[in-house]
Amino acid sequence: MIKRKMAYAVAAVALVGALQGCGDNNYPKEARLDIPEQALSRLTSSTDARIHYFSQDDIATAKALVADVGTLESFVRDTTVLETPKLSTLDDKAINQPAKALVEARKEAESAWGKQVDSQRKALNQELSNAKDTLSDTKAVEQDMLKEIKAPKERLEAIEAQIDKAQTRAQALASEAIEAWNTNIVKQEIPVRTLSPRTGVYGYTARSGPCKEYDGRVTVDRQQQDGRCYYLSLPNKALKDLSGTQVYVDNFDEYRALQDKIGSYRNEDGSLRGQRQSAQKSLRDAKIVAENKFGPMRALNNRLGRTQSEIERLERELERVDSPQQKQRFVRNAQSSEAQALVEAQNALFERRAAKLVEDSKHSEARLDEPFDLDGGADVLALVMTTQGGGSSMFSQPKYLYKLIDARWPVPSADEDVLNIDMDGIRSARTEQRFNQGVIAALSALPDDRTD
Repeated sequence: MIKRKMAYAVAAVALVGALQGCGDNNYPKEARLDIPEQALSRLTSSTDARIHYFSQDDIATAKALVADVGTLESFVRDTTVLETPKLSTLDDKAINQPAKALVEARKEAESAWGKQVDSQRKALNQELSNAKDTLSDTKAVEQDMLKEIKAPKERLEAIEAQIDKAQTRAQALASEAIEAWNTNIVKQEIPVRTLSPRTGVYGYTARSGPCKEYDGRVTVDRQQQDGRCYYLSLPNKALKDLSGTQVYVDNFDEYRALQDKIGSYRNEDGSLRGQRQSAQKSLRDAKIVAENKFGPMRALNNRLGRTQSEIERLERELERVDSPQQKQRFVRNAQSSEAQALVEAQNALFERRAAKLVEDSKHSEARLDEPFDLDGGADVLALVMTTQGGGSSMFSQPKYLYKLIDARWPVPSADEDVLNIDMDGIRSARTEQRFNQGVIAALSALPDDRTD
């Protein structure tokens, strides 16, 4: 791709240096290369140097070349463009023919895409219809199964609601006693910790016979009611004589009645927990009967979940089937050979134009150890280039070292007889092709006019 091939050349933009000053152009007639010692150690005094001179017209040509490359790259990327791009420098039969072929390939892909979308949409709609039918049938079976277990399920839910209500009320009674104690502890400055809302209370023992007093317990006489004395435990012995303990005693009868109503976790007749155990068994039996008729409930639920997921997937597919991203991918694949042919033609033509611009430019020969002539035209760019090395190994192939100097700007001092060209940061290109590309990229990056 031209973009990849130009990556090295674009780096040359950073090497464009301006020798700033003011007034009319006053370049000396001669210049010499100021090569760093590290670079000089790799060169010899016999190495040739060549100075290329480029005019304002050359700058314009380079800019047009790079602009055309950008236009073509954009044309190749944007698969929606159905007209050949307008070019200036690269307006050539070698480019125009593959560009037209690419447009025709896109038009054919557009037509093929429409037919494919229609076919895909038809198939997806059929799958979606089948999935919805399956979901409807499965839900009908689910409703039949729910009818079988409705009565025992509702009975269980009603009992559990009663248990929740009773437990909530019992906790409220316990919290009321805890809050009363905490109020007394703070108000009377009792040296004990206030109680946590989760403190366990209403632990007790019950005995028949006369009521007695025990240290650390509160006696509740209910002999007339049920012939018993109840001994309530305290979270702390220091709480026994506080007025908050009366709230504890006052709430005890209701709290105990609620606990008796709720019952223990053993299957006790009449208690809510006992009723719940019976209701749970009835529901389990009803589920067995229903599953014998309609199949396992777990399998039914799994089928419902899978079918619903499949419907959602198909609906997403229908939304994406004609998406711009899908279409772009389809057209790009369909036109890949035509696009590659255009890119190759573009690269070849660009390389020829770049080489011609460099070859046709005015230049002079020089040696590294001698000053060389400098064309002092006001609108001229000087490109310093040397060849390095020789031989046949891959590490000693000729390299082109280059640096641009904008000769439209005056030199810092008009009194200099010889311009020293600082070669720090010189860039090398292993091939002449890359060297030419680097020249074009660097020239195109220059401003249009720097004569002010």
